[in-house]
Amino acid sequence: MNSFFNTASFSLVGKRPHNEDSIFPDNEHASPLKSLFIVCDGVGGSSKGEVASKMVCTEINDYFVANNIVSSDEEVIQSTIKYVTSQFDQYIDTHHEAHGMASTMTLLHLHEKGATVAHIGDSRVYLFRKGEIIFKTKDHSLVQELYDMGEITAEQMKIHPRKNHITRAIQGLNKRTLKADVSIMHDFQPGDIFFLCTDGVLESCSDDDLQEYFKDNSYIDDVLQIIEDKCNQNSKDNSSAYIVQLNKAYIETLN
Repeated sequence: MNSFFNTASFSLVGKRPHNEDSIFPDNEHASPLKSLFIVCDGVGGSSKGEVASKMVCTEINDYFVANNIVSSDEEVIQSTIKYVTSQFDQYIDTHHEAHGMASTMTLLHLHEKGATVAHIGDSRVYLFRKGEIIFKTKDHSLVQELYDMGEITAEQMKIHPRKNHITRAIQGLNKRTLKADVSIMHDFQPGDIFFLCTDGVLESCSDDDLQEYFKDNSYIDDVLQIIEDKCNQNSKDNSSAYIVQLNKAYIETLN
């Protein structure tokens, strides 16, 4: 906790044999950056998903530190993704068993010009104000595309046999130019809450559930415990989340 924002997080193995999610910062990775938060969901099976998600977290941090990034925008984020992809290529060149590894990404960077939110894949970023969702990223997924085209309903999205099929991910050996969706936000109120999470959390918590939890609990540790308990009970997948609550002191620094 600091004067600018309060944080809480978890990353659960769930009913999987190992955890392919990664969060940043965590107990293993320290950083001089105090306002960069990342949640990733690795894919690829065996240990490849775990490697991929951890690489996304650490390489993004390394890029921000090496380039002394104080504030971020669209250009900074896309340059960061390009760098991370190049690091994937280098890793795969020397670890052929890692071919096919990939990861989703959600990122929150708080700085004096606002909050930069970026995502790739079906991990999400929400912004809650007094329990209401005022911002939510749109998944890069097959079911989201089908829904946008009017081919399936919101209820059918939840039970579609390919609901876990993502259409965008960070991966190596990819000739396409990969871009993140980026939003820059400036309009905040004290107590606003950013919530970053992987799809394992969304197995157990609907948008309505999350709004109820954040509305009825003023302490983020209490909210996190409720969500963690729900995931332990109901999620088959790994589940990871970061809560970042903005304080008045941070909002007063915004230009």
